[in-house]
Amino acid sequence: MRSHLYRIFTVVMIIGLALIGRGLGMGNATFLWMGVSLAGASIVLLLSSYCRSVSSGARGEPTSPDTAN
Repeated sequence: MRSHLYRIFTVVMIIGLALIGRGLGMGNATFLWMGVSLAGASIVLLLSSYCRSVSSGARGEPTSPDTAN
C-alpha cells in the first residue's frame, strides 16, 4: 500500500512541476497555479500518510515481534 502511495505521489509531483515549468515558460498563470495546486496536494497527501503512520506507532502498538517482549 505504501509503495502504491509513493508512486501516486511521484507521478502527481512530476506533473505538478511540469505544469509549473510550462506556466513559467509560457507566461500562463493558469498552468502555473494548476501545477502549484497539484504539487501542494501531493505533498499534503504524503504528509498525511506519514502522520497517520507515525501516530499509529505512538499509540504503543508493537511494530515488530521483537518489540512485543
